[in-house]
Amino acid sequence: APLWLRQIAENSTSLKDLDLSKQSISSSLLQSLGDALRVNTVLVSLDLSGCDISDSLISYIARCLKENETLQYLNLTRNRITRSSLITLEQNLRDNYTLTELELTDSKDSLDLRLVHKIRKIAQSNKIFQKCKFEERRDLQLKERGLTRFPEVLVGLSTLVSLDLSFNGLEELPDSIRRLELLEELILDNNSLKKITRFLPALTNLRYLSLASNSLVKIPRFFGLLESLERLNLNHNKLEYLPISLGALPALVSLTLEGNPLNHLKCGRGSSIGLPSNRSDSELLLFLRTFLTEEPTVVNRLNVVFLGKQGIGRTTLVKNLIKSQMKAMPEKEKKEISPYKGSVGVTDIKRVDVRTLHMDIKGGLALLCWDFSNLSLE
Repeated sequence: APLWLRQIAENSTSLKDLDLSKQSISSSLLQSLGDALRVNTVLVSLDLSGCDISDSLISYIARCLKENETLQYLNLTRNRITRSSLITLEQNLRDNYTLTELELTDSKDSLDLRLVHKIRKIAQSNKIFQKCKFEERRDLQLKERGLTRFPEVLVGLSTLVSLDLSFNGLEELPDSIRRLELLEELILDNNSLKKITRFLPALTNLRYLSLASNSLVKIPRFFGLLESLERLNLNHNKLEYLPISLGALPALVSLTLEGNPLNHLKCGRGSSIGLPSNRSDSELLLFLRTFLTEEPTVVNRLNVVFLGKQGIGRTTLVKNLIKSQMKAMPEKEKKEISPYKGSVGVTDIKRVDVRTLHMDIKGGLALLCWDFSNLSLE
């Protein structure tokens, strides 16, 4: 193997720039070069212009670039690039955040300019990534970059206040997004989001959240914990209901819901209320708040399984508990509270004082009990 290939494969610190332009390089050497690029963490610049590299080998090198984290400059002009290898380049560079300069065409080349433009846009975005590492950047726009997953490199940008990732292909947000503690504006329009991370409420400074034109079928109840949220855009999703918790957002002044098949509010497990017809978004927000203030005091529900040997009084204890302190729970409500047939919670009857069980619980207590034989007791 030539010296340059051994140096790349061995991560030699003496080789940071490599010029192989206008050289005749065999297919096997080019494949070995691609494999070495997967693991190399030193090489910064690579010139392969005028090497008459075939379309399939261009594609092979492109797939290797997906794993490379140091190469910043690559020249592939005057090779046998076709639409197929351009597509492979565009797809794999979506997960590359270091390549900032990529030369593909010269005056003699005739390539799909739309694809070339998309690839150049990725390289331009990478320039922003690299700058962000050394700047205390406050805003970042990464629209139309072709991202299918959230770039983990972003969560290290602790000074970000505004982030725009609209018009990509994101399907979910990582839990690590909670590290963007200063974020006030998050725009995720026109992606493919189907669910939202439960750590979103960790963004305590978030004031504007836009999730328009995604594939969301529900909004989790934890949205009610976004206490700084002032504007929420949920236009053009697949929402059939909203959680009543949205009405508890103290700072919310704008809620937009156009293009959703909304028909009811979800108030709890299995309970819901129909939405008023022909309502504007502002009227709906008012309705949420009005309904929330008029809702009765929430009753605490406790699932208990009593364990013990036969004949020690489990069934008698439960029956007396219900008879003396509360009503029997309807069968329908039991099913709504829990789908489980077996143990839901466990308590030792020696440590339960049935006389004070409900005393310190605000709003009273609704008790659903099982004995060890899986019988619902009334």
